[in-house]
Amino acid sequence: MPDERTEQAGNARRRIAGTGAYEPTLREPASVRPPEAEDPSQRPEQEGPAPGRPRAATLGGVQTRAANARPSGRGAVAGAPVGVDAAKRARNRLVVGAFALAAACMLVALAVLGPAQLAPDASVDDGASSDEPVVSASEEASFDPTTAWLPADMEPQLSQTLRAAAVDDVDVRYAVRRAADYGRFGAEYQTQLLELAAEEPPARPFVAQVLDAYPTPASGGLDASDLPEGTVVPRLYQWDVRWGFMDYSSGPLGLTGCCPTSLSMVYTGLTGRTDRSPADMAQLAIDRGFVSESEGTFAEFLPAVAPELGLSCAELRITARSITDALSQGQLLICNVGKGDFTDAGHFLVITGIAEDGTVWINDPYSSANSSVSWDPQRLADQAIGLYAFRAAS
Repeated sequence: MPDERTEQAGNARRRIAGTGAYEPTLREPASVRPPEAEDPSQRPEQEGPAPGRPRAATLGGVQTRAANARPSGRGAVAGAPVGVDAAKRARNRLVVGAFALAAACMLVALAVLGPAQLAPDASVDDGASSDEPVVSASEEASFDPTTAWLPADMEPQLSQTLRAAAVDDVDVRYAVRRAADYGRFGAEYQTQLLELAAEEPPARPFVAQVLDAYPTPASGGLDASDLPEGTVVPRLYQWDVRWGFMDYSSGPLGLTGCCPTSLSMVYTGLTGRTDRSPADMAQLAIDRGFVSESEGTFAEFLPAVAPELGLSCAELRITARSITDALSQGQLLICNVGKGDFTDAGHFLVITGIAEDGTVWINDPYSSANSSVSWDPQRLADQAIGLYAFRAAS
């Protein structure tokens, strides 16, 4: 979930976007009048710029002239010697002759070589079709992920894991080679994305593609394969490439969409229907106004939309007993946790059932590792800041 640093970065971008700066517009003064005939006898010895005449302006280091500006008037003027015109006619004849000679040479070259050999090579890529930097085969072969730059605030163990994986995994290799480019999401998300690739092998395609794919709408929804046998609640991940590139709360849903992904799991588990993917739930939160610009989803979204999804939702007291009692009654829980085992800011996850030893199972929409082990309900209660119980509406 986004934190304060992300909020500050988002504000900075908005301020930049709202500066109101405009490119300079060079206009000719309205007072400019057509030049009048000049009496050579009245001309001063040192002629300065004509009054009211627009000067050449420098824009981006290039000399340019304001739109509709008149020429400076340094050609032939009334009273110029006749010899000047004769010299100009001679120069014009020379220029015409040079062009004629060049044309003749081109005709000879066409006759000898043929048009095909003079045409530009169509196989050469001029680079205009893509903004992606071209990496040659030799550059790619010489790239060493074990020494490549990674953010200094990455956990050393995760940096080591990422570098080792980059040797054989093409997605990780691509992510490490472009590690600096993830900075466009902000320093916090830059580190988070690279650490996600280190910790979650299934998330590596998302990490590798997000630089070029974000923001794009969801490319797919849920289907029968998302309902594995022997489990009631599907495990869905916010960074799934089917919907992870969707823009949500000023970032990719793969980083910010834990709440809609959790609600999608609960809805699918309780109704058996696959018509509400994480992207659908995210759009519902956007449409209903429950999305912060850079802090994720407001928890009020859950009870507000439950009835239209055919669900009932009740906010519970945050205790270990509340968790186990609700689960024993067949309800599913969405837990909003604060700083602790799961997040440094805020996060939503689903509590799905009770294990034989009294611990509870969770579906963490961000972490398959967290979802593969059971948790002490008291430990969850100690970190929870909100607890919501769902059941299918009768």
